[in-house]
Amino acid sequence: MLIKCLNTVLYRVFQGWLNIDKITNNTSKIYEHNIEETMKEALIKEFKDNNLLALSNNSNIDLEVSILNYEEGNAFKRWLMPGWGATILNVEAILKENGNIIATSKINNNIPAGGAYTIGAWRQVFFDTAEKLVEDIQNEYKQKKWLVFQYFD
Repeated sequence: MLIKCLNTVLYRVFQGWLNIDKITNNTSKIYEHNIEETMKEALIKEFKDNNLLALSNNSNIDLEVSILNYEEGNAFKRWLMPGWGATILNVEAILKENGNIIATSKINNNIPAGGAYTIGAWRQVFFDTAEKLVEDIQNEYKQKKWLVFQYFD
């Protein structure tokens, strides 16, 4: 029974049944850019690219993302001294089915060095983080599936 339930969840998540439920800014800071919208845009792109985004709100699998830390950084400072002026984004994601947590992920991402080619890193860090988040969630599901099969074999 457990294998059947888990396989159903796996199938539904990996066949486009996930909603991006809410994105919250938990940094207690106000930024020049709307970081919640930028994170949402990046997640939508990444989940669509991987055929994981629900086409309607009928899904019972929801993703909640909390932005824990964000530093916009500065390309000129990164060019002068790597590490100074780093762009930083730390997020925590919770995947829920019918309100129950089925997966979690914490991504710490940064762009610590670079010069002019890192102008716009404030935005790119969101897309890089979304890519890592999708990969992390997929890997967690694959690992759980393997563990369940190992347990029942």
